[in-house]
Amino acid sequence: MPGAEFPRLGSEGLEFRIHAPGAHQVKLQLPGDSLGSGSVPFSPEPDGFWHAVISDPAVGFHYYQVEIDALTTNDPGSRTYSGYGRSVSGVEVPDPLEPFELRDVPHGELRSLWFRSTVTRSWRELWVWTPPGYDDDIDRHYPVLYLQHGSGEDETSWSRQGRAGIIMDNLLADGAARPTLVVMGSGYAAAPPSTPLSAVDSAMIIDGLQQLLADDVIATVDRQYRTITDRTHRALAGLSMGGRQALAIGLRRPDLFGWLGGLSPAIWQRGTTDAVWSVEPTWIEDAVRAAGGVRPQQVFLSAGTLEERFVTAVDELAGSLAAAGIDHKSYLSPGTAHEWTTWRRSLTELAPRLFR
Repeated sequence: MPGAEFPRLGSEGLEFRIHAPGAHQVKLQLPGDSLGSGSVPFSPEPDGFWHAVISDPAVGFHYYQVEIDALTTNDPGSRTYSGYGRSVSGVEVPDPLEPFELRDVPHGELRSLWFRSTVTRSWRELWVWTPPGYDDDIDRHYPVLYLQHGSGEDETSWSRQGRAGIIMDNLLADGAARPTLVVMGSGYAAAPPSTPLSAVDSAMIIDGLQQLLADDVIATVDRQYRTITDRTHRALAGLSMGGRQALAIGLRRPDLFGWLGGLSPAIWQRGTTDAVWSVEPTWIEDAVRAAGGVRPQQVFLSAGTLEERFVTAVDELAGSLAAAGIDHKSYLSPGTAHEWTTWRRSLTELAPRLFR
C-alpha cells in the first residue's frame, strides 16, 4: 500500500512486519505454492511490532494472510486480491528475466465493460484488454481470447495477479504474438452470488458458463469491439477451474471456439478423491462425437512441474486428445506449483500459438 514500508525485499529476503501490540503469537500463513506452505512464525520486536522473513522467496505473485492469536486477517501493508473466495493479501517477488515484468514497450489498455446478462438476469462486468494502437485504425478487426480465472477468483484476477496485459504487451513488442483482444469475465454463471464456493458443483461451473458465453458474452463483445467473428479467430482458455471450463465448453462448442487452452486444468474423474486424478477415458471422444466430429484447431495444455497431480492430468489429457485426433501442445513450467508464475509463463507460451 502507498506509504507502507512492508512487505518488502530486503537484505535478508522477503520481509513482513506487523504492528500487533498485546498479541501472544503472530504467524505468516502461506498458501502452499513455491513460496512455502503452512505457517512461518513472526518474532516480537519493541513497541508491539512483529517481524518475519522468508530467506529465499520464489519469483512471482503469492497470496498470504497473517494469523494474530486466533484471528486470521490480511496484512494492512499489502493490497488485497480476489483469491480463495475472499479478499487475500498478496506479494510480488520480481525478476527482470521473467516475461511478465514491465518493459519499456508500447502498452495496451484495460477497459471495463458492464452488460445485463439474460442468463443470470444480473449486471456483470468484463475486463477487456485492447492491444496498443487499437483506437488508431478503426477499420482493423481483431481475434479474441476469452481467458478464465481459477476457483475463488474473479474477472480481475488475470489482469491483476496474472499480468495478462503486460505479458501481451511484451509478446507483441517482440513480434511473438498476433494483436488480440483479451476478455476476462467471472466463471461463476449459474449459482446465485450468495452460494458458497464449496456448493458450486461441476454442472453449474460448466453449463452455466457455456450458456453465458454463447448467449451473452460473445455477442456483447462482438457488438462493442471490432472483432473477427468466426471460430478460427476465437479462443477459450483458463487456469485450474477455468481450464476445466475451457476444455469442456470448447470441445462441446467448436462452432464458437477454434483454439483451447487448459492451464493446470482441474480435470478429474467424478467421484474420486482429491488425491486421485484421472481423466474420464471417453469424455473427449464423446464431446467430439456430440459436436458432429468438428474438432478445435489446437488445444494447449500446461502445468507446473511441482504440481504433480496436474502434470498427471495433462499427460492423460494429451493421450485422450491424441486418440481423438486433436492437435495439441503441452508445456511444463520448471520449478513452479499451482500458482501464478505457472499460469503467467503458460500464457506466454499459449498466446504465440493462437490464430496462426
